[in-house]
Amino acid sequence: MTGTWWKGLILGFSIAAPLGPIGLLCIKRTLEGGRWNGILSGLGAASADALYGSLAAFGLAALFQQYTWIQSWTQILGGAFIFYLGLRFALTRKATGESGKDLSAAGLGKVYLTTFLLTMSNPVTIFAFLGMFAGAGVSNTASAIWMVVGIFSGSMAWWVTLAFLSHWLGKRLNASVLLWVNRVAGIALMGFGIWSVVNAIIKL
Repeated sequence: MTGTWWKGLILGFSIAAPLGPIGLLCIKRTLEGGRWNGILSGLGAASADALYGSLAAFGLAALFQQYTWIQSWTQILGGAFIFYLGLRFALTRKATGESGKDLSAAGLGKVYLTTFLLTMSNPVTIFAFLGMFAGAGVSNTASAIWMVVGIFSGSMAWWVTLAFLSHWLGKRLNASVLLWVNRVAGIALMGFGIWSVVNAIIKL
């Protein structure tokens, strides 16, 4: 079954790698709070990818196909929260380096949970996994489980890489540059949020 795991690893890495709102959030949190904030953000995203992969693997994607309003409203709520986060980042007046301010258990839990919920707010992902599973020839429970484990591993590999790269880069940027990184990331997140909400409303 290692071949199936490798397929899942590649799929998970490929789905996580494109720089979207979650990637921008991971970078921003790493620059502001350090590597563990970025890694925990990535863990939340990887967990959501694995959950959606599981739903696709066991055929539960039919729920979203039958009740399209669930998909639309989930996307609207997620897009609105992404816009809110982007607005907060864009209005940042001060940028700091690694502060460790969120290294408490409660803080790390919040970092993980918010990223998990944001990633889950894009149910379109489940259909991407559904198509990939069909193309990868997943035909039984054992291969589906290995595929999901591979997806989580590949997604997590990307997020750890991104967190370490962001941390390395952040050490070499001054406060003024970090401030503009915050603002640019915030504006980009706001754009993603608006697009997500409008796209979901059109589908209602």
